[in-house]
Amino acid sequence: MGPSFVIERLEFQRGDLWYARYFRGLVTFLVGHSKAGKSTALEALLYPLGLLTATVMPEVRGCQQVRLVFRVAGTRWQATRSGSNPRARCP
Repeated sequence: MGPSFVIERLEFQRGDLWYARYFRGLVTFLVGHSKAGKSTALEALLYPLGLLTATVMPEVRGCQQVRLVFRVAGTRWQATRSGSNPRARCP
């Protein structure tokens, strides 16, 4: 088994403020090639619960920046990505 990978939190920027969502349990990654059906599988799981992919985390989609804070083998890292529209506003 390789080094541990632990997601600590997801941060997103609204205006000048940063907000965070913390992960307290296990996280499952759904990976695969493009057009392999990952989104379709996720939608199939969410539909019976009355959820749509557009309602999962809408506040993150329109933010100026999104940051993932995680640890690999005990070393903390962060990955930040700017939003596609720098003037986008979060609901």
